Amino acid sequence: MASVQQAYLAAGGTVVLTGDPAAPGVFRHRRLRFPAPQPDGRGGWKNATRIVELSAVGTGAEIDAAIASLHRTWVRDAWLVFRATPTSVLKQARIIDVLIKVEEYDPLLIATAGTVEVSITLTTDPHWLGVWGSWTPTLVAPEAAGHFDIPAAGGDDDALVDLRIYRNYATNGVFVGGQPAPTAGFQYADSYSGSSMETDNTWKRYPGAPAINALANRGRYIPLILSSYLGSVASSTGIRSAVSTLGYNITATIPDVTGTNRTRDTQGQLVELPRITLPSAGIPESINGDSFTTKHHIEVINDNMYYFYMLAVYRIPVDYAAIAYRGALGEGEGIVYHGDTDTIHIADADGIGGSIMAAADIMRPLRAAPGAVTRMVFGHTAESSSGNTYIAYRVRPRYLTAAG
Repeated sequence: MASVQQAYLAAGGTVVLTGDPAAPGVFRHRRLRFPAPQPDGRGGWKNATRIVELSAVGTGAEIDAAIASLHRTWVRDAWLVFRATPTSVLKQARIIDVLIKVEEYDPLLIATAGTVEVSITLTTDPHWLGVWGSWTPTLVAPEAAGHFDIPAAGGDDDALVDLRIYRNYATNGVFVGGQPAPTAGFQYADSYSGSSMETDNTWKRYPGAPAINALANRGRYIPLILSSYLGSVASSTGIRSAVSTLGYNITATIPDVTGTNRTRDTQGQLVELPRITLPSAGIPESINGDSFTTKHHIEVINDNMYYFYMLAVYRIPVDYAAIAYRGALGEGEGIVYHGDTDTIHIADADGIGGSIMAAADIMRPLRAAPGAVTRMVFGHTAESSSGNTYIAYRVRPRYLTAAG
């Protein structure tokens, strides 16, 4: 490996390569073998095998102390820390298993000075992790839902994401979903005028659903409904999605896939509906997505002649990165998603609290694309919507190779 004399390598507090040719320490590099992990056949990676071959140089006491330190600290769950050159990215990989082999030596022959060969075989997590970036405050938005874009995160694979999100009004659900490399036709929000529609004991379709690009928006989503301030959605009102596709060789609004009633009977301006899939029919890749008229309709029912008002429909994408917290949060409270552990904690403006996984749904761990923008769509369910959303994020790149 080029410039390996200047490489830094350590684990558990024991440094074996100092990165300083003028002060190399006891250990000298003989060979490092850090191959990229192999695919596991399920879209991920197998654990990696890393081999470190060293020469321990010094007095017998120095060599004994250095090897003893290896056995104490190069252990399971310690972090293997590596930097190929002084200007390279510092990377870490968690150790799963360790085998340390030391060649036999005559302590009398190296009582004053000598060399002992040491070989270390490590099984580690597949990824090398870069350092966490700085927190980026990204948005203070008055809307009930919205998005922010994470720039290309770097690395060789999807980066880890830490996220902090809270609102200055009480909520009963927080939803975040990522869309990597969104195209110009990606459309997660449908706006409505907020005009009323009278309901009865039959399902009625709310008018005005806009057309959606069939290919740019292909995938699964959690819909959130925003009613107007004139009237919140009563628990007696049934709401469901209906997705229709028309165009090319599809000459009618069939297949028309209609979902079940809303997920929870939460009253308020913002309610959650069951997942939908767009479009409702297979679309050839070679066809322009705008060649089809795909729509996400909303249907309602209420036996009490209720007037239903709607301002917007939001769709949280769930195929790439998606989390949901379905629990009550007070004014100024929110969640922190921890990318290293894929857990959700309660939080507010002052700090982070305990894990709240009982009400959490991590459909896909939050990640950010290494070489493209990742659009993070967020939304809430709540009794009322009348305040700001505060968001901050940071990313940690992941690498499959050790050099660079």
